[in-house]
Amino acid sequence: MLEGFYESIVKYQKKPKDYLVDVGFVAAGFFGAVAAYYIGLLIGLKYIGLGAAFFALFFGLRAAIFHYWEYEYIVTEGTVDIDQIIAKQKRKRMVSFDSRECEIIAPVNRGQWYNDYKTLPVSSYVANDAHPDNYFAVFERVGARTVVIFQPTEDMVAAFRHYNPRNVYID
Repeated sequence: MLEGFYESIVKYQKKPKDYLVDVGFVAAGFFGAVAAYYIGLLIGLKYIGLGAAFFALFFGLRAAIFHYWEYEYIVTEGTVDIDQIIAKQKRKRMVSFDSRECEIIAPVNRGQWYNDYKTLPVSSYVANDAHPDNYFAVFERVGARTVVIFQPTEDMVAAFRHYNPRNVYID
């Protein structure tokens, strides 16, 4: 592994409402398929109804599959890139920042640091909101202070501490 390069993938842990959304997508696809088929039969276009039914079912299942994602954290010499990987197929850059320019990097659930920044806009890129190793970083983005919650590894936290020792808190 290169010095100053760290990466970690965190799988999003679905909540019960996420499973309900998945079931809703599949049910909508199924009922849409049944409705499209019967409408095709009623107007005398059986094969067009069958094709529309196939597409409704396909898109319902596809929506449920794309409701699965994970976050990848990449730290390269103090620069943090957080990507969202959707259905193990599509990658989207969510945020990028330099740990040297952060106002603070600290644990969310330990200490009182996070309470001072709750009023700022927050973006959360974690698998589980209640995880004990969640950290937050405050930095300026497009002229406004922003809070990002993420879940770095111990090596990443050590790298942050190396690049910005006065503003990185561990306990």
